[in-house]
Amino acid sequence: MANPTATSVAGFLRGLAQNGHLRDASDFDLLQRFASQRDEAAFQAIVRRHGAMVLSVCRAAAKSEQDAEDAFQATFLVLARRAQAIRKAQSLGSWLFGVAHRAGLRARTISLKSKMREARVAKGEASTAPEATAAESLSWAEAQSVIHQELNCLGERHRGPLVLCYLEGLTQDDAAHSLGWSKSTFKRRLDQARDLLRRRLVRRGLGPAAVLATAVVPLVRPTVALAATTVKAALETAAAQTVTTSIVSVQVANLTRSIMHAYFLTKLKMVAATVLLAVGGLGVGYSAILATAPGEPRQNADALLQQGEKTPDAAKAGKEAAKPAAAQKEEEIQRPPIISEAGAESENNLKQILLALHNYHDRHGGFPPAAINNKDGKPLLSWRVAILPYIEHDNLFKQFKLDEPWDSEHNKKLVMRMPRNYSVPAIPTKNPGETFYQVFVGKGTPFEPVNNEGANIHIKQITDGTANTFMVVEAAKPVIWTKPEDLPFELKGALPKLGVFADGFHAAMCDGSVNTIRRKLDAGTLRALITRNGGEILPADVFKE
Repeated sequence: MANPTATSVAGFLRGLAQNGHLRDASDFDLLQRFASQRDEAAFQAIVRRHGAMVLSVCRAAAKSEQDAEDAFQATFLVLARRAQAIRKAQSLGSWLFGVAHRAGLRARTISLKSKMREARVAKGEASTAPEATAAESLSWAEAQSVIHQELNCLGERHRGPLVLCYLEGLTQDDAAHSLGWSKSTFKRRLDQARDLLRRRLVRRGLGPAAVLATAVVPLVRPTVALAATTVKAALETAAAQTVTTSIVSVQVANLTRSIMHAYFLTKLKMVAATVLLAVGGLGVGYSAILATAPGEPRQNADALLQQGEKTPDAAKAGKEAAKPAAAQKEEEIQRPPIISEAGAESENNLKQILLALHNYHDRHGGFPPAAINNKDGKPLLSWRVAILPYIEHDNLFKQFKLDEPWDSEHNKKLVMRMPRNYSVPAIPTKNPGETFYQVFVGKGTPFEPVNNEGANIHIKQITDGTANTFMVVEAAKPVIWTKPEDLPFELKGALPKLGVFADGFHAAMCDGSVNTIRRKLDAGTLRALITRNGGEILPADVFKE
């Protein structure tokens, strides 16, 4: 982290003294002042209000003090870049928590890999790192890390109350006022959030009281020097719309760019896609959630994405009529609606997988291939294995023999250790170790086996627009998570079935967003969403609110 100038520190202190009236301003007002006027005092107030929580979360995730300070600065630089795009400023604390958690983990990963490389160079050792032995019991630091992981996976309305009360130390009345909720609504949602988090922690091996343990974690306030540097860097970043190293270190700048790239892409990175969107009129908010049209009958997920003739509704009607009433009723019971706790958890799983894929892209200069192949080109292991280091499963990744197939005597034993990120909640599978999360594999997809340049697909090659291209979807039939098997795609072939929920499926897009598909799409539109460079013009109501 670069040392701040004396001027920056003095200016920050003057701001604290002169702008006390902003202490009672809402997060929404502060963010609007900064977004519209580049108001330094407003950003100072945000850092003063949320800085302790952000730094504490960064320290828990990053482990080292230097990495935590880098992650702290990166978190607020991302905020400066995204200030105008944040729609729910009332829940800014929850939003900052999510960015801080990811920044801390990312900073720690970069630091560890750098130290491993330095150690190998110094000792002349092979690139394989020794496997870490599992601890018999969780230390407090590890338990805190688990709490933050699970808290990060909660939906916004559940995470917000917990962050404000347990990580920021607000009273329930103050937290309710901050979120713009009534006291009764806040208390109800806080109770729901505590119960939900408690159950998630129990599944991770922590006691029911762990959810309350975060309340005793002392908040660590950033130093004046750190806060001052961060505010100055944020103003420069917002003005230049890019991160420079004139104030912050190269490490902070790279970390900020990495996080930005994982969530959203700038127009400079997608020049070709931007031109296409402008010409085709596709610059519509494709991240909106699909809704079933009024009066439209609820559709079974198995029939959602079938390749049909020109009269798919008639074909579906015949199929449904042929089913015994009892069988149809059983299907409805087995498949929960997408608006449920299970649906929310599945959406969060996809977001974690997307983040891992983008982090892989940043490190390797392209998305992973659909399969890890041997030197003869024979598929051995799935892309789901390749991204394990990016979903906090480094030790599991190191246990795979990458030169052996998924069902070798050694690798087959690891099937039972499938990360919970690959499991769709409340949807049982016939065999353990199976996942519904799959990608489309074929010519023109983001997972095309080998592109024309003989390298992994780079994000600039998704010229249809990253918001308009599927990355990962919920398939209708599960596969062994380590097996190099996904959804085959051919331009003129039949489309595979999608969906595990009764009224739709989740689709993770290449831009980092997750859409909920609730109605039947025609085959042409589906192919347009599957391909990355087809140049199709999507209907304006593909993702209809």
